[in-house]
Order: sequence, then structure tokens, then C-alpha cells
Amino acid sequence: MGIEILHDRCLSCECCVSACRRYIFRMGGKGKIEIDQNLLPLCMHCGHCTAVCPGEAIVLDGVPSASLPELPANLGLSPDALMLFLKSKRSVGAYSSREVPREVLEKALDAANYAPSARGAHPVRWVVITEPANRERLLQEMLPYYEHAEDVTSRSHYENYLKGVDSLLRYAPCIVLACAPEHVYGEADCVSAATYLSLALYAQGVASCWAGSILALTRQGSLKSVAVPEGCEAYAALMVGYPDENFLKLPHRPDPVVTFM
Repeated sequence: MGIEILHDRCLSCECCVSACRRYIFRMGGKGKIEIDQNLLPLCMHCGHCTAVCPGEAIVLDGVPSASLPELPANLGLSPDALMLFLKSKRSVGAYSSREVPREVLEKALDAANYAPSARGAHPVRWVVITEPANRERLLQEMLPYYEHAEDVTSRSHYENYLKGVDSLLRYAPCIVLACAPEHVYGEADCVSAATYLSLALYAQGVASCWAGSILALTRQGSLKSVAVPEGCEAYAALMVGYPDENFLKLPHRPDPVVTFM
């Protein structure tokens, strides 16, 4: 797969020249955009060239610019509304028993596929647990590790279970793990994608919370009920479900600590 320029559509506007982070495009001697074949192996397949081309003149990996979804001139989000949306997103610890429809999860996962990815690799692979039996199997696998835990907080999860309270999975009907091949950027890509996922879910009224317990035990190889793809490591985990609580205020946060240089 590679890059093709449809010269009959090319406007020679040099938008692709500006957008390409690998400087693969250049203005040729006849006033036409050319591809530097020596730099072509550096292509990140990010698609920026196809997304900025006003003449729809670029075909990347067999996908022509003309086939891409159009972006509206105005996304309909004011800066203030977007800032409030980001601030209002909470890590929810109480979920209703209502199942999250598959189409809602798929829509959010599609949005998460657009999360920033180092070198444009997009290596993230998802594991989604929705079946109640699989969720219960996961919980039962986790409990023994908390029964004899040294610290009080961890041990309290087992004690809560004996009292009939699930403080480990918090009754979340869905568990999502982001996995990637073990390389230097795998964790960053998974955290980035999981963050996008949590926001995409929130936009649809679905809450989430980072699940450090699941992630830690999965990375230890202690959970057989979590089928991490072969050759991958789990780097992020979320509990997902409809919230069983309603936030009425923005909680206080200390001012950000920033050093401007």
C-alpha cells in the first residue's frame, strides 16, 4: 500500500506539503505536487494528507480522499461548552444494572480509534467483557488476591465482598481493557485510546472509571478470564456502565502546577 496523487484533481495548493510530518510531498518543477520516493518509506499512514486536500487528489493505502467522511465547517461546540464537558467527566464508582448496548460501545470504540498514537502506529487491541458470567468469573478470580492483602485498603475489598458489596468491579456491567504489543509507546497509546474511549462513552451518557486492580492482576498473568491478545500487554482498563449517581456540582480541584519557560 502507498500514496498516489490524482494529478487531474490536484490544485497544486501545497496543503499536503504543509500537513505531512515526514515531508514526503514537494512541489515539482512543472508546478505539480510530487512524492519524494526516497522519503516514502517514512510515511506514518496518518491520513493527514488526504484529510486536508481540497481537490480530493490523494489516494492513501487504496483509500481515495473523495471517499472520506466530510467534516462540517462548524462542529457546534463552543470553547466554553467543551471545557465544561471535560471538567464534568467523573470517574464513577456506582453503576446501575442496565446493560450498555453493543452499538453504544462500538460507537465509542470507533471514536477511540482516532486517539493520538505514537508514530501513527495505532497498535491498540481491545478486550471487552460484557457477559455477566464472564464478569462474575473475573470477580471470583480477583478476590483471593485481596483476602490476605497486607494493606487495609486492599483487604477491605475482600471484606466488603463478604458483606455482599462488590467494591472491586462496583457492579459495572462492562469491563474494557486496552492492549498493545510490548514496545516503548504501547502504554502511552493505550492510555491515550482509553481516555478517548471514556470521553466518547460519557458523550453518550455512559460512565467509566479506571480499573487499576484489574490491570495490575492482568499484567501479573493472574487472571485467566481476561484473554489478552497474543503478543500484547494490557496497559489500561476501565469499568463501564450507566451511572447510578447524579453529579450536581463540579468538585474542587487545586490549581494546576505549571512552569512556563
